[in-house]
Amino acid sequence: MLPITAQHSRTPFRQRQCPAATSSNVALASVGAVASASSSTSSDYPVSAVNNNQRTGTPWGTGGGWRDATFNAYPDWVQINFGGTKTVDRVVVYTLQDNYTTPIEPTDTLTFSTWGVTGFTVQGWNGSAWISACYGKWK
Repeated sequence: MLPITAQHSRTPFRQRQCPAATSSNVALASVGAVASASSSTSSDYPVSAVNNNQRTGTPWGTGGGWRDATFNAYPDWVQINFGGTKTVDRVVVYTLQDNYTTPIEPTDTLTFSTWGVTGFTVQGWNGSAWISACYGKWK
């Protein structure tokens, strides 16, 4: 049997602040996520526009944004398949701007009054059922 010895010394302990972890957009097509929808009007309004990282919606009507094929008939849905388990700590929804012919990069304070999504539910699949994660509503 070999003897085991341990030594220790007292040294000051300094706790360093770790930088906050940065989030990454796991819903982007460029990282393998695939969008699907309940319907699409035409190839001019593809569902692939919801996760292409183009937040202004340009060019609207020629591939810049998704539009369902059931005008004023609800519900409509968009689904993002991440291709595996992902951790999601926030969801950001960008919608059509009032000035959609010359939109600007959206900010948290940008509002709309004519076009755009006014209510939605974010759901996640828990392995056996869809569960609601959060709700959003704007007026």
